[in-house]
Amino acid sequence: MEIYVLGPGVGESVVVRMPDGRTVVVDCCVDDGTNLPAALLDDLGVDHIDLLVLTHPDLDHVRGMADLVRRFRPVRVWRYPRGLLRDTLQVLGGMTTAAGAERFVEARAANDALDELLQTTGTVAHTTSGAVWSPPGAGYRVVALAPTPYDEARAFARARELVERARGRVRLTAQAEAWFSGERPLGDLPNMVSIGLVIELGARRIVLGGDIENGDGTPHSGWRGVRAQLARPDVGLGALM
Repeated sequence: MEIYVLGPGVGESVVVRMPDGRTVVVDCCVDDGTNLPAALLDDLGVDHIDLLVLTHPDLDHVRGMADLVRRFRPVRVWRYPRGLLRDTLQVLGGMTTAAGAERFVEARAANDALDELLQTTGTVAHTTSGAVWSPPGAGYRVVALAPTPYDEARAFARARELVERARGRVRLTAQAEAWFSGERPLGDLPNMVSIGLVIELGARRIVLGGDIENGDGTPHSGWRGVRAQLARPDVGLGALM
């Protein structure tokens, strides 16, 4: 197995070449106009992605994703729960503020590319904890650790605070306007739905944590929530502990 970590300082992306030749790509990033995972895949002679994971919609994880999807046509895609920002993205077409535009233009472009792929292949899945990718006979598996159901619900509740209906129209709330204008920090909302992964190969456990955080302090949130989910007998992933 070969693991390439790309983009510290300009973004985050991880490319994993599996022992059987399959390729897993987690997130995307661009440096000085160069799509880093795409350039690496070209250098390695890889013409398609077997599993592509879009962990969450922060700019340093989604920049360049649309180009990556269209060039390398992934066989299977896991993406964070899309409902989090779908309504918000729909009302951001006219946004021009530096704090809001680039982040959500890139996220929307990535989702558009993935929607196109979904319509042609049907292999794009909104992914939460417990999802498993294990090709037949491969001898390894990739398991989604997060988001937990608790954090997914927590994120959706926060996202509903971003938009409001007035006179039959959807618009950004004052809080969201403050976000996108840069008056208030974005906070941890995107990270609440971050997909985290573990690759299980024989006795090895390789964790790609995305941007999972410590959560809200309850046993159901963040890394505590991940451990609680793995420990549940009905989930069947206790071996990963």
